[in-house]
Formats: sequence, C-alpha cells, structure tokens
Amino acid sequence: MNIFIISSSAHRLMSKHLPLDPFENILSEVNGMTGGSGGLESATRIEYHVIHKLLADFLPNYNYNSSTERFIRSKETTEDDPDRDGTPTDQNTEYIYKYGTKQMDEDYGEIMKLYRGFIGKEHFNSMVRLLGYSGISFILSYAVIPCANTHIKHMVLPYYLSLKVIEKVPQKKSKTKFRI
Repeated sequence: MNIFIISSSAHRLMSKHLPLDPFENILSEVNGMTGGSGGLESATRIEYHVIHKLLADFLPNYNYNSSTERFIRSKETTEDDPDRDGTPTDQNTEYIYKYGTKQMDEDYGEIMKLYRGFIGKEHFNSMVRLLGYSGISFILSYAVIPCANTHIKHMVLPYYLSLKVIEKVPQKKSKTKFRI
C-alpha cells in the first residue's frame, strides 16, 4: 500500500462528511505541469521526480542481480547517498506525521524493511500504478532511451572499438613444444 492509496482512502472517507473535490482533481492540480509544451518541459511533477531519480541515482548506482531478479545498489557508487528531507526530529511526535500512532508507525516500519536496499518488481509495479502507461512511455522516450543511447555511444562503444583493434593485432605464435 503506498501513500496515494492511503490518501485516496482518507479522501473517500472524509468526503462522506465534508464537501470535497474529487480526489483525481486534487491530485492532478497538485501534480500539475512543470511548464512548457512538449519534451521534458511538459512532464508532471511526479514524472519529473521519477526521471530525476532514475538518472541521478538509479541508473548510475544500481546493478541487476539475476539470481534475486532485483537491482542492488553497487558497493562503489558514483555519488554519495542523495540528500533526502526527513520528518521532524522531535522523537515524541515523529510518528504523528507518518501513520497516526507510534505502534502503527513501528509496525509499518517493520513491514517496509522488507523492501529496502534494493529495487525490484514491487517498486516497478508501484511506479506503473502511479504513473500509468502514458507516464511510463513518456519517461522511457524522454529519459531512459536517450540516456542509454548516450551511455552506449560514449562509454560502451570506445571499449568495443579498442577490443576490436586488439583482436586485429597479429599474435606471435610460439614454436616451443611441450613435453609430457
């Protein structure tokens, strides 16, 4: 269960007693366009945030582990852990800002420990639910594919060409015979 499902449920329950705008209208207003028409300028705030995290943290710092079928953070990363805003530091009231009671905060924290330290199917499923297929298509076409093309041209291709040159260098054949 993610924050949007919780917010949607809270909105549904409150709207029974209060005159509220539909949740989709509120979300679209908050998620609003970041500017421009076309290209990355037309990304919503959520899409822009996902693109930023993919390019700045995920793509350079995570490797795919085929045995667990998850992306694991590399031991040697290109940057330090990104700065993230935390909740207020007052230990007596910190849980109020998350899930209402201290016990619920602790219980939810225990459940969420299962999903830390990697990026897997669960995370991508949440991204698809949040962004929808048009958002995923937008992110792939304006961020991931151009970044991958640039990476291939400037990082992989030079290595490939240097290996190709090494392959063409004639090897000296040894005339020594081994005796057994």
